[in-house]
Amino acid sequence: MTLGIFLTGLPFVVVFYYYINDLVTYILGDEWSESGTYSKYILIWVFMSIVNVATTPAFTIIAENKRLLQYECVDFIVKTF
Repeated sequence: MTLGIFLTGLPFVVVFYYYINDLVTYILGDEWSESGTYSKYILIWVFMSIVNVATTPAFTIIAENKRLLQYECVDFIVKTF
């Protein structure tokens, strides 16, 4: 299920990642061009959060707490830096 969500959303994320600067500038004006750069990182963060919603309960159900801890640590590091 998680792989399906990831593979379904990945093409949209890639397209939006490359065009989000132009889209933000077109909709909001030239003064907002810097926010397009921030939007790229927020886009990746939100996408990974959506994928994470499906993954976390699966680890808990199958009692893979060690892997869940590793996954959560990597997720935290990626979102923080």
